[in-house]
Amino acid sequence: MPARTAQTPRPIMTGAIVVGVDGSVNAVNAAAFARTLARRMGVPCCLIHVAEAGHDPIGAGLRVREALAAAHPPIPEDDLEIRIGAPAEVLVTRAVQLRASLIILGGKQHSIVGRWVIIAPDRAKRPIAVKNEPTPAGSVPPEMSSCSISVS
Repeated sequence: MPARTAQTPRPIMTGAIVVGVDGSVNAVNAAAFARTLARRMGVPCCLIHVAEAGHDPIGAGLRVREALAAAHPPIPEDDLEIRIGAPAEVLVTRAVQLRASLIILGGKQHSIVGRWVIIAPDRAKRPIAVKNEPTPAGSVPPEMSSCSISVS
């Protein structure tokens, strides 16, 4: 086998990471993972909770803030946005506005976000990652520690 003379260049993540959060344990784990990854990649991380029309956005926002604060270590809420609308549409629209390189969601099987994962990738025009397992605080799995993603 011939020796490689040059490494294949990896694309660089230049856009924000958008995270859909709903206050669930899986969403909080996804937020913690996304913030760590964003910090390592040097990009912004935007946490977004979407309250559907007819639901109380203030109460929902408080529940999400409490869940983020209860994480170990606590997840700062300074990058949390509360929006009203259809979760799929709001997250994709916001990702486009921010020129996000990646959307991360907490994995759930029976939720609006879980259903959204099934329909969004073709509309999102960017990678979507679903985080199912908790990650130890401040860590990124080895396979992600040097990852880089680019979206044109």
